[in-house]
Amino acid sequence: MPLEQNGRTRVEYIVSSGRSGSTLVGSVLGLADDHVFVGELRLVWQEGLVQNTPCGCGKPFLECPFWRDVFREAFGGFEQARKIAPKSLLGEIGRFSVKMKELGKVLAFPAPGSVVPDELRTLSRLYAAVSKVSGARTVVDSSKSIRYAAMLNATPGLKLRVTNLVRNPGGILMSRSRQSKQRDGSEKTWKVEQRRVKATKAIAKWMARNLLASRLLRRKGGVRLMYEDFVRDQTWYLTTVLGQEAASGVLSQLRNGVNEGMVQHQISGNWVREMKIRPDERWRAELPVLPKIIAGVLSFPMMQVYRSKLYVRP
Repeated sequence: MPLEQNGRTRVEYIVSSGRSGSTLVGSVLGLADDHVFVGELRLVWQEGLVQNTPCGCGKPFLECPFWRDVFREAFGGFEQARKIAPKSLLGEIGRFSVKMKELGKVLAFPAPGSVVPDELRTLSRLYAAVSKVSGARTVVDSSKSIRYAAMLNATPGLKLRVTNLVRNPGGILMSRSRQSKQRDGSEKTWKVEQRRVKATKAIAKWMARNLLASRLLRRKGGVRLMYEDFVRDQTWYLTTVLGQEAASGVLSQLRNGVNEGMVQHQISGNWVREMKIRPDERWRAELPVLPKIIAGVLSFPMMQVYRSKLYVRP
């Protein structure tokens, strides 16, 4: 039974900055029974319906059987989804005017209300369909955005739990210097501009998002996970989020090796090959001196406070 008894779909949602390792963490959670990892689901409208980028299975989005079944279940098919999808989901959510309008929702993090906007009804149908088609009770979403998390929290039919994933910004800058690839091996050329983001701007976004996430965790509960802690040992996080039995099953899969042919129908994110988890501290030696100094100085106070921790809901 994919839904909870009260009819709500569970969503494990990862809030983080770009290149923080959210695809790796989400892929690992997706190994658990009753969990399905779908990558950055907020991008399914633009990158899937409009751009037809490759799914995590390697096929173009519109040719993927999984997403074809999801959109048929939720909306009657791809064409019908294009007709009814609100503009806010098809791309306008990234515009500055929309960002400012949504800032109040981020600060309030509202619960579902009596008046439900069309975009939230659409999201409710989408997540319920992902759960039903996959047969999984929990949808793992690595969309990262806190604005989108606020939308999901206000969406009827969803039960949201948040993980704030924090990575040392030096590692983020190093990752941004490398071009990411699709499952089919092609480069994500449409993201190449992200590599040119200045260190100060990237770290400013890192600080702002993690400060907002800290406020959210204190108010709503959830988990803060340091990426460096996770790559060293996954036990604490998996046990906290999945429970002892399910965590043991995932850890066993990681020890025995995950088949490279395993399919997760993820939207966006880097392809995680074989889920081999190992610490990567090359940025300490390879990152240019100036970005390294900027990252260290600006992030030092917050990094002293952050640590992997479970925040109990008040």
